[in-house]
Amino acid sequence: MFFKNYFINFVGLLIFLTVIRWLVPTNPFLFTFLAGAWFIVIFFFDLHHFKALLSTDWQSFKAAKGKMIVSIICLMLILEVAVIWSSQAFRFLVPTATSLNTYPLPTNTLAGVLTSIFSGVVNLMVALVEEIAYRYVGMFRYRKAGIWLIIMLLLSSILFGFSHFYNFNGSFIATVPYMLAGLILGLAYLLTRNIWVPIIGHMLFNSIGLISGLILLVLLPFM
Repeated sequence: MFFKNYFINFVGLLIFLTVIRWLVPTNPFLFTFLAGAWFIVIFFFDLHHFKALLSTDWQSFKAAKGKMIVSIICLMLILEVAVIWSSQAFRFLVPTATSLNTYPLPTNTLAGVLTSIFSGVVNLMVALVEEIAYRYVGMFRYRKAGIWLIIMLLLSSILFGFSHFYNFNGSFIATVPYMLAGLILGLAYLLTRNIWVPIIGHMLFNSIGLISGLILLVLLPFM
């Protein structure tokens, strides 16, 4: 399960993104839909395969929703501060020049805005996919294994950061802020013992793209 999980969610993802970057070097629409398709497939696979986990933890979440909501609020505050701070502290690690293709969407067109909204929705799915992959399969299943749990917490956080390689102009070392985010999400899961806490926190963290797209859609007639 461990090796299969990381082959699909880490190695497989980076290989897939590398291939579609080669196949679609300049089309941001096609690239966005192809990348989105990868996560949509895994999202529905995870919904089916981890249905029991998600259902059981959701019932526990609802039974203690006050405590869980407070946990999510605390998680978001810590996550935002940590990522903003670490991004500033390690911004010198992000290459200013890169040979990698970029895929900016034209936000002054309806097609560009709708594609941006699609990307925002996919990012919410990504949160569930990554939390199951890196926090549950890659870490929480080892919660009774003593020192092995600490090793898996650190390893899953590092690989979670590395999986965002293309977010930082192709620099693995520049993914340190997301490694820290992974560590915080992992600790939140260990403390609450409920997968929905890191999932919802991660979704809220990823929601900026969707919110921006919806705002652009409202403003588009005036642009």
